[in-house]
Amino acid sequence: MSRDLGDPYQRRRSQMLVLKRSRILALAICASVALGGCGNNTPSSESAPTSAAGASAGVPSTNVQTSNEGPELIDVEMRLDWLFHGPNIGFIVAEAKGFYQDQGLRVNVESGQGSGTTAQLVANKSAMFGFADGYAVSQTIAQGADIKYVAGIYRSNPNGITTVGETMITEPMDLLGLQIGLPPGSSQAQQWSAFIEGCELDEAEVETVSIDPGAAVPALLEGRIEALAGYVQGYAPAVENAGKQSHSFWFTDCGVTAVSNGIIVHNDTIEGDPDLVDRFVAASIRGFLYARENPDEAAEILLEYSPEFQTEVALREMEISWDTWVPPSTSGQPLGWTAEEDWIAMLEILATSGGVENPPAPDDVFTNEFIPEGDEFVPPQP
Repeated sequence: MSRDLGDPYQRRRSQMLVLKRSRILALAICASVALGGCGNNTPSSESAPTSAAGASAGVPSTNVQTSNEGPELIDVEMRLDWLFHGPNIGFIVAEAKGFYQDQGLRVNVESGQGSGTTAQLVANKSAMFGFADGYAVSQTIAQGADIKYVAGIYRSNPNGITTVGETMITEPMDLLGLQIGLPPGSSQAQQWSAFIEGCELDEAEVETVSIDPGAAVPALLEGRIEALAGYVQGYAPAVENAGKQSHSFWFTDCGVTAVSNGIIVHNDTIEGDPDLVDRFVAASIRGFLYARENPDEAAEILLEYSPEFQTEVALREMEISWDTWVPPSTSGQPLGWTAEEDWIAMLEILATSGGVENPPAPDDVFTNEFIPEGDEFVPPQP
């Protein structure tokens, strides 16, 4: 299909594709192992943006460059939670559609190696912004990291139990007698005790199998386990892509509240350049909302970052992730806004099941001060 590069959007996409070519091979290798790790993606000192003004303010440094299409742009490094895929697509959509450029930003979006790693990268200022799970962010803050969660996308707990074919969980008692794969160290593993307690079951009666994330879906498809605990938006599309029917039972069905993935930033950046945080958050939220309104176009943009990705899988991942956007506590609020009551509930789980004796206070973890106002930022309601 021919493309008119005189169109500013197509020109940006062409430039973006050139910039991403050097990473495509690595992404293709990484994506072949579901939920696996890929080398060290920490930005090097050579690639990190530099700015004497930013450094003197204690803010992760930025580089101001002149755009061929307009005024000066500030270069920003942003790290995802994982590989490029449907649920985190809003950031690359915001870049491709020029939403960041409209805010005076040129954002380099990099894949990640898990929320905990992304939180650490933001904490040590190797990346200015990150996309990470609120549970992992809270743990990192409890360990002394000076970062904050400034906008929520998955505002409801994305964890659940995924089953295949005729195996269905419609009530907690259906968990009994199943072999359930549970990746060790994961957020679902740390929330497991709270989930079982909320389901009013005896943990000793529920059989779990420790399983490597990369082997989880194949094990489920091959019948080596009968159910799989994890992000439904990641596992269910993979099962369906294999030609199987999937079923889901969410952790929220047993009362496990968790604020999941959102935008994080160092507190020095908040104090030193709050206007930049405002602009980044607003453009990012526009990217997610645009992707929801135009999923086919968003999936096409994803393929330029990760050519091996299948469009059908990306679309299904996006669709399921939208179920986590609007829990009852955020009804009518702009995307990004999170409820203090949800943070309090999650921090209690962190204290009782997450091994954190003295969890941080909600005000030390999150803020809503950077959430843009207006009906155009309110997502479709359930």
